[in-house]
Amino acid sequence: MREALVHAWGEDFFGASDIDFFEDVWVFEGEHQTHKIIWSNLYYGDSNTPQSCLTNRKNVDILAWAKPLFWAMLYHPAPRARPKKPAALGHDLTGLRTLLSWMACRKIRYPNELTSLEIEAYVEALPNLLLADSAAVDEFDIVGQGDQDEETEVGFGWSSFYKRLNLLDIIYSHSEGFAQAGIKPMPETPFPNIGVKTLASRLADKLPGAIPPLQDEIAIPLFNNTANLVVEAIPCVERLVQNERNNAPYEALLSERASWKEFNCSQILDAMLKFEAERIRVPNMPEGLSFLETLKHPKVRMHVTRALVRHYISACAILVQGLLGLRASELLSIRRGIDSKSNLPICVRTEVSNDGLFKVFLLDATLTKMAEGSEVATWTIGAVPVDSTELPIAIDAIICLNRVASQMDFYPDDPERIFFNFRNSGNNEGTRWSVTSRNTASGLARYVKRSIRFFVDFDSLPDQSLSALHKNDLVTWKESCGEIFRPHMLRKTFAQFMYHTDPSLIRGIQLQLQHQSLAMTYGYIGSGQQRSMRTVSDQLLATTVMGIMYGQKPAGRQGRRLYEDIDGYRELVGRSKSVQAWVKVQKHHIENNIRLFSNGRHGYCLPVEPDEMRCHKIAGTTNPAVLGPNLAHRSPDVCSGCSCFVLMANKSDFWIRRYQENTQAALQLATQPLGSNQAKVAVARNIFEQRAKASALLLDQLGIDVRNLPEEEVRNDEKS
Repeated sequence: MREALVHAWGEDFFGASDIDFFEDVWVFEGEHQTHKIIWSNLYYGDSNTPQSCLTNRKNVDILAWAKPLFWAMLYHPAPRARPKKPAALGHDLTGLRTLLSWMACRKIRYPNELTSLEIEAYVEALPNLLLADSAAVDEFDIVGQGDQDEETEVGFGWSSFYKRLNLLDIIYSHSEGFAQAGIKPMPETPFPNIGVKTLASRLADKLPGAIPPLQDEIAIPLFNNTANLVVEAIPCVERLVQNERNNAPYEALLSERASWKEFNCSQILDAMLKFEAERIRVPNMPEGLSFLETLKHPKVRMHVTRALVRHYISACAILVQGLLGLRASELLSIRRGIDSKSNLPICVRTEVSNDGLFKVFLLDATLTKMAEGSEVATWTIGAVPVDSTELPIAIDAIICLNRVASQMDFYPDDPERIFFNFRNSGNNEGTRWSVTSRNTASGLARYVKRSIRFFVDFDSLPDQSLSALHKNDLVTWKESCGEIFRPHMLRKTFAQFMYHTDPSLIRGIQLQLQHQSLAMTYGYIGSGQQRSMRTVSDQLLATTVMGIMYGQKPAGRQGRRLYEDIDGYRELVGRSKSVQAWVKVQKHHIENNIRLFSNGRHGYCLPVEPDEMRCHKIAGTTNPAVLGPNLAHRSPDVCSGCSCFVLMANKSDFWIRRYQENTQAALQLATQPLGSNQAKVAVARNIFEQRAKASALLLDQLGIDVRNLPEEEVRNDEKS
């Protein structure tokens, strides 16, 4: 490659700077106005897809003109143009990656193929290339001074389009240089009748809507695979780093790789290893080596190990942000360290729930808003029974990330934060394992977008999701290999999932998202209110069945049938461990299209016989198997006698209160003197007695004897 480029462009072209053109990272040393030495880095090997990676061996023909183009912008500017400063090339490089991904999909390799028709197609496809058909973000996160948060990027201001359109003008302006190097230039100016800024503004103005949540087809494998990687791979990551720090031989890596085979995430780890080994280029390394032969080079092993650490950081970030609904800025504010007494992260504390039954885990981090500065805030992580030693998976991720961070060389003046970024070795007094916790949202997002391809098999996705709100909503995901992913999608997915689990949680969702108004929270739910998320119903039913298998008693007519059939589920799962058993149960429900819907505070609906759903009979609606319960007509009175009703102990508080309230109301009516309203009083008393009787029957099925309810509880309820 070096010889071919020198032959095409000339030796003098590459001798204009002390920087080595052929390195994957160009490091420019400069002086800040404060007289501190600073470095500007251009990562040519840093990309989201193989198509847009300038150092991918398959892109030799693109590399022959694309990388020299940026070199020319620095040292050989086009006529009437000034040389660009290195720090100003970041936006152009972002535009180049988007353009190259699109060109690869259309099998375009050279500038002369960018005709007016192709440019028109690029402009039309650009909004989808950025973020499917989504647009302006309704909330922005500002992280540090001068940092452009990832959510600002997906806000789709005109600058997001400008950086990707202006590059076409730059390519055209270097036509003379391309021609001299024997590369056919663009045939005509890309935008003859409109300015780039004007076109960018028009594209930005046309995009309505908000960032969408992840589709089930993407969210399910994403969370499952990241959870497996975080929990299983932590000892491997620790040993890999330790081996590199000790300059262990190549055989140590092979031995470590052999230990992966017992993990569920072994294929993911192998894919990461191969991908990173193939994209690292070392001077004088022969072409055509296998990725294992490439790993024999110490420099390649060091770069690959660092890359695997980045992928691990990405998995932890996806889990914590997606399971807690954090903003990117809040995620980056999580503190580093483990408390020696509790063995929990120092950013996590516990409280006992009001009923004394659960241990609640809380996260303390920094809430950062655009106009109000920052303040310490609290998020709920999860809860377990007070006597349980289990931890929510988000806490496991933070603990594992602390273990990785303990092997890194942090700078003394860095804040004690958990999400870190590698510093470049050789540019200052640091080492190759020097890291900084002064991470940015855009930097972390770059990690995550490169990693998501390993957690979701985009090639196997259908063109359209089951819950699609527009046609072929997964096509752009497949074509970009996840490049359209944005961290804010995890926040939206959290809000949608929690709301569809139980709409009565809307106030809790508002608190968790740290929204000042409920209207903003409903904005996060958006059009998702009009659809049922299959993920929620599948997980509700699998969790319910697993609870019954482990001894919980269900109530309700459908609940009792489920209890009677539980031996069939036990036969299905056999001796599988809890996680594998849960997966088998969920798969059985998906294959047989069995769904469970939440009915709010009073129970669940399992429409095995949809025609028998009382709420739909009352409403006169049809096709209940698709719609789920009729929300306008479901009520405790309707559901308690329905053949589709399921009640579990987690909903028992509602029925205890209902029994107490109706029992007391019936007693009060019985002691009142009879008068002219005797008939109405009798009807009302009968209604209260029937409600109390139905509540007592359901509670009895749960194993709760209403005669043994504490008297204090009854008296307090009477007072209220």
